[in-house]
Amino acid sequence: MCPKVDKKKIENPTKCQVAFSKRRGSLFRKAHEISVLCDVDLALIAFSPSGRLNKFCSQERIEDVMQRYIDLPPDKRFRRLLMCMQKTQQMLSQLGHLKDEESKMHFINNQYISLSLSVRLDSLWCVWMT
Repeated sequence: MCPKVDKKKIENPTKCQVAFSKRRGSLFRKAHEISVLCDVDLALIAFSPSGRLNKFCSQERIEDVMQRYIDLPPDKRFRRLLMCMQKTQQMLSQLGHLKDEESKMHFINNQYISLSLSVRLDSLWCVWMT
């Protein structure tokens, strides 16, 4: 497994350019991989820290892929985003319920442990008294 890289902005312009150059190849390889595996048209546009245009397109010309996106009606273009936002809200709600349930379970567990210790102490006390 690769060591974790601290995800913060690289302030040094030279180091930033070097990091972009190293990762650009990996990014384009992954874009090519997903386009082949899933048989999708994919366009990727990235501007380097120096402002140089870097682009990748799977099969068609990048202009054709971008035009297909622009030609989509806004409701279709943003439907996926809306679905993701709704799913996120639903998951956050479920997470809240799970946290409540977890708190209840911790409380019940603590009550059980307390009662169990109390019973043990009582039994030890009874044994000691006899």
